[in-house]
Amino acid sequence: MLGCVDTGAGRVPARLVVQGVDASESFAGRDGWTIELDRAELAFGGLTLCPGVQAGDLCEEARAEVLEPVRIDGLDPAPREVAEISALATTVRSAMWNYGVRWPLTSTEPVVDEAAADGSVVLEGVARRPSDAGERVLPFRASLILEPAGPGVVVVRASRLFDHDIEAGDTLRVSIDPRAWVSTVQFDALFDATTPGETAVFAEDSQATRAVVTALTTRAQPRLSWND
Repeated sequence: MLGCVDTGAGRVPARLVVQGVDASESFAGRDGWTIELDRAELAFGGLTLCPGVQAGDLCEEARAEVLEPVRIDGLDPAPREVAEISALATTVRSAMWNYGVRWPLTSTEPVVDEAAADGSVVLEGVARRPSDAGERVLPFRASLILEPAGPGVVVVRASRLFDHDIEAGDTLRVSIDPRAWVSTVQFDALFDATTPGETAVFAEDSQATRAVVTALTTRAQPRLSWND
């Protein structure tokens, strides 16, 4: 993602804060499985905020940016300041972002930033379900790369997020809930495909991977909010 915010008059200092959730207790998945997460990390960014209700295709529409991706611990509920935002004192309504992987127009392939060195998404945990033969226990892990579909493409374009006039000292909070990323995973299929006693790995073409990617690009995107 290119740096597009005007560096002239009107710039104001703003901050980026990230936050996960307290997932210390197990939670319900699908088909009677309960899930415990031991690790849930997300590479978030680069991030561009736009003035229109739809995130625009043209970089010069940017009103605020965080160019370098940041790593978010989804199991840490404490707010943590991670970056300064390059911003103009103007109105923003939508946003677009990647997950630690960008595809510049001048490149023939995606570029993985340091924040995504272990994956755009990293998950580790255990899923459990009662059965007639006793409790099914399935340790699992995932290390997934979410890359743009092509040069100049951004993974997420989020419309109508807010109607906010950026002022000096503002804080943009990015909140994530990794429980929603795995809540629709079909652990029965993973259990059947995994050798007993081994850890299930989310394969690239599996339903488990598709469930996580769909969550992060549609129904369970990071939540962006100002000054809360």
